Order: sequence, then C-alpha cells, then structure tokens
Amino acid sequence: MNAKPASVSKAPFGSADGKEVILYTLTNASGLVAKVMTYGATVTELHVPDRTGKMGDIVLGHDDLDGYLKSSLYFGATVGRAANRIKNAQLQLDGRT
Repeated sequence: MNAKPASVSKAPFGSADGKEVILYTLTNASGLVAKVMTYGATVTELHVPDRTGKMGDIVLGHDDLDGYLKSSLYFGATVGRAANRIKNAQLQLDGRT
C-alpha cells in the first residue's frame, strides 16, 4: 500500500462580510479528503471510497464561495446563524426550566 502522510493545507476561498474566507483541505494517510471553509465551518467536499475503492465526493454544495453566499440552503454548514448568540438562554418543558 502506498499510503501518503496525512496533511492539512489552506488556501484563500474569497471574502464574506469584509472578512477573508479560508478553505482548509485535510487529507489522511488513506487518501480521504475533506475540505472545510471558515464561513460557517462549511464542509465543501468529502472524498471517500465506494465499495470498489473508487474515490468520490459525497457532499452536495457549490463550486465557489459565491454560490454559498447566494444560496439559502446552508449546504454543508456545521455552524448556524445562531451559533454563540443564545447566551443565558433557557427552555421550559413540563414546568421545569
């Protein structure tokens, strides 16, 4: 087996709200690849093998940052618009807080 060492790289992916968006590419020794951008911690690509070993991207999304900015579908987003904005929130359920 010709395993390559795991790696992490980063590249500019555009800008949103005046801030630079970075695309991180994570690759493991088996060749699996995950690409995650800093805008919403969004997974843009995930390449995994099928049952025959052929690698393929299984993430539904856009090819560039502009597609994510114009879409309201939040493809691949792992952090929503309310992240870290619900300080001291409480919930009442069956009379209990």
